[in-house]
Amino acid sequence: MGEGSALAIYVHIPFCLSKCPYCDFNSRPLGDDRTLLDRYQEALVREQELRAEEFGDRPAATVYFGGGTPTIMPSDRLVGMLAAVGARWPTGGATEVSVEANPGTVEEAGLRVLREGGFNRLSLGVQSFDEQALRSLGRVHDADQAREAIAAARGAGFDNLSLDLMFAVPGQTSERWEASLAEAIGYRPEHLSLYGLTIEPGTRFHEMAAAGAVTPCDDETELTMFRRAIEIARESGYEHYEISNYARAGRRCRHNETYWRGGDYLGFGAGAHSFVGGVRWGNVADPEVYIERLGRGISPIASIERLSASRRAAEALTLGLRMIEGVPFDGSAGSARGGDLSAACEAEIRALCTEALLELSDGRLRLTNTGLALANEVFVRLVE
Repeated sequence: MGEGSALAIYVHIPFCLSKCPYCDFNSRPLGDDRTLLDRYQEALVREQELRAEEFGDRPAATVYFGGGTPTIMPSDRLVGMLAAVGARWPTGGATEVSVEANPGTVEEAGLRVLREGGFNRLSLGVQSFDEQALRSLGRVHDADQAREAIAAARGAGFDNLSLDLMFAVPGQTSERWEASLAEAIGYRPEHLSLYGLTIEPGTRFHEMAAAGAVTPCDDETELTMFRRAIEIARESGYEHYEISNYARAGRRCRHNETYWRGGDYLGFGAGAHSFVGGVRWGNVADPEVYIERLGRGISPIASIERLSASRRAAEALTLGLRMIEGVPFDGSAGSARGGDLSAACEAEIRALCTEALLELSDGRLRLTNTGLALANEVFVRLVE
């Protein structure tokens, strides 16, 4: 771990305007009780004070405010929360400081407050420029609001802008997906996150699919959309550096790279997770319980796990394989990132290579083009 080595810092804002039917993140509509924001901010500061006692000697390499929808909070409040982080984990001019936002919750004046207050990267949850897809996804914004949000971000001085788009939406055609992607690229964002919709258990979409009220995209169409996204983004000058992420030169998301490279990170807020030195812990998910516990001076941690050497190595392997460059590997279990892979995992790697889902070349293990499309299945096999 190394005393004084930099950390990635994540701050979770679990509130949003409306819960999207596909969302399985720890988020919930804010409602009318705006005092909840005051109490939540106070709890965040208390949690940071607790963690600073143990990790306060380490600077922040990156800071990321995610949710939920962080920009449901006033901009000056978010700036104050960032300052509280910086007071305990120093940030510098080279620190990547990201904030997630949704169209309909931002305007240029507020974004300028964020930019001048230290946020230098904006991740905008556009999801689509197609009105039908937005309605299918249950988004509360329309395409024009997405366009206005992009213009506001540029007007506010954000020169590191990421746009999130979603494909394999029920009822979406390949032509409509490509048109939406083409419009996004036309705004020349520095980064693109392009996700295939996954219908997760516990979501409204899952209930609707079970009842026949929504028809998931078929596998063949989804695969076509995924492959065309790779082709179009690459042709437009974006580096495909992770399964779902694309960047212009020098504009990868360094915060997320910390996760994929097995680095240390601290998470603050309801439901946030941390990983330091092989130990992973997670906070209680309910914001009210989180607030109550910290108000009584009690740690909000709900779960803690010290990973075995083999488990840590397997997780480091699967996270690293998310990167297009893959991971260093010379064909032996001890050579993978983290070392100490189990014999079962080593055997599974050989099987996946035989099935052309993984490939070993130039001393690196990577997902093949087919493996990229079936990545989740590959990862399950490697960690089971």
